[in-house]
Amino acid sequence: MSGCAETAPFLRLHRLAAAGALLMLAVAAAGWWGASGAFFHAWLAGFLLWTGIGVGCLGLLMVGHLLGEAWLGPVRAELEAGALTLPLLAVAAVPVLLGLGEIYPWASPGPSAGPSAGLSGGLRPELAPTIRAEWLSPPFFVGRTVAYLAAWSLLAWIVTGPGRHHQRASAVGLVLFVPTVTLAATDWAMSLHPQWLSSAFGLAFAASQLTAALALAVLVASVRPDREPPGRVASLAGGLLVLVATAGYLWFMQFLVVWSANLPDEVAWYLQRGGEWRWLMIGLILPSAGLAVLLLLRRRSRRRRPVLIAASCLLLVQHVAHHYWQVRPSADGLGIHWTDPVATTALGLVWLAAFARALPGRPVRVQR
Repeated sequence: MSGCAETAPFLRLHRLAAAGALLMLAVAAAGWWGASGAFFHAWLAGFLLWTGIGVGCLGLLMVGHLLGEAWLGPVRAELEAGALTLPLLAVAAVPVLLGLGEIYPWASPGPSAGPSAGLSGGLRPELAPTIRAEWLSPPFFVGRTVAYLAAWSLLAWIVTGPGRHHQRASAVGLVLFVPTVTLAATDWAMSLHPQWLSSAFGLAFAASQLTAALALAVLVASVRPDREPPGRVASLAGGLLVLVATAGYLWFMQFLVVWSANLPDEVAWYLQRGGEWRWLMIGLILPSAGLAVLLLLRRRSRRRRPVLIAASCLLLVQHVAHHYWQVRPSADGLGIHWTDPVATTALGLVWLAAFARALPGRPVRVQR
């Protein structure tokens, strides 16, 4: 009876999220019909956001298996449930692949098609033909996308399955995980501006995903009915600080390199995120991250559940805002459209339904 009482809230949440997802997907379909250009950009942003959190859960789960089950224990159930959303989210890539010509300038059939289209100028002449022919071509892009999603779904199935193979599987999986995540960030996000190349973008993107995944896992572990004692979950506050610092360092170093080089093609990426978009950075992204760090710095306050919940929520708000600051300015002249909250909410409810379905029955505490 106690097991049924513990799983009942998650099953109710699953049903509510599934019903809400169907409703929001119907509204998103109306956006596809009435404003296809805005819809495809909005869908890409939502797809990257929720798939990134699932991928972050998978990466943290494999790192946790390598570091030790005692470290992983407080949030193992949440990370496993988050990783198991990846097979369902893989289906959400279909609209992205159908709308390549609407989203990416290199896939557009118009006169501005090709890797030289974008913010300004173009790729260096010696690089443009190679990238156009061998990398930025729709068939190769679709093939890589399918390979990324299939590899992550397979890894999620392996490292969440029963048995004692998790440490060995995680060691092999991380070798595959790191290059696929960085290449996927390059394909899906950085190629929105094909004339801009940054060697740090993929790593910084991956660090942000890991930070958001751990913040969400800590938040769920702190509020779920059969939750862990605050002290055990608080032990992960140091991990949150490390990930926040790593992601912030990588994003800042990328900006510093671009500012130092002062090349038109690279500076144009940041200029496009100025104007009205800079207020998102100044008014929401930086304050949220700074306040979360201040809450987590004091060792004594980490053991308080409200502090953990507040810090995790702030980091998630910062992640969502920073994600949209990166992705949405790529649609010149579009701005925030009503399809943005619709697509993000629809995919978020799909993610939540899969997460709530996978979470019950997974042990909260690690067996010692």
